[in-house]
Amino acid sequence: MIELISLAAGAAMRFIFQMMAVNQKNKQEQFSRLTQQHNMKQEAIAAARKDESHGSAIVRRMIVSVMLGIMVIAVVGGALLDVPVYVPQIIDDTWSFLFFSGGKKQVEWITLAGGIVYVEEVRMFASAVIGYYLGGAVFKE
Repeated sequence: MIELISLAAGAAMRFIFQMMAVNQKNKQEQFSRLTQQHNMKQEAIAAARKDESHGSAIVRRMIVSVMLGIMVIAVVGGALLDVPVYVPQIIDDTWSFLFFSGGKKQVEWITLAGGIVYVEEVRMFASAVIGYYLGGAVFKE
């Protein structure tokens, strides 16, 4: 009986250790594939930067400058040009009870006398453009 238990325990330990060895081998292969993929990506980036012309960088800078300028005009244009600003206001006339709902949402346009209009979407778009452009410039090495 003890001999059977020792044989079963030995077989179980062998199985466990083989599984651990296969798992480690798989992790090592995955790591080598990831490092090879990373090296290929870095080589491609280096080749693209080597072939990049100075004119394309100027064009990108000009595009970003124009986009940011347009966003600034969109936000402070009403104050600078003394133009009335129209802002949408959503009137929510909906109701709901359990799974039942009704009513409708209406959009009413409010006219402001002029001034700076803070629009969250414009701020988020400006942050994304600046982050994308400057974030790419930071990693140029």
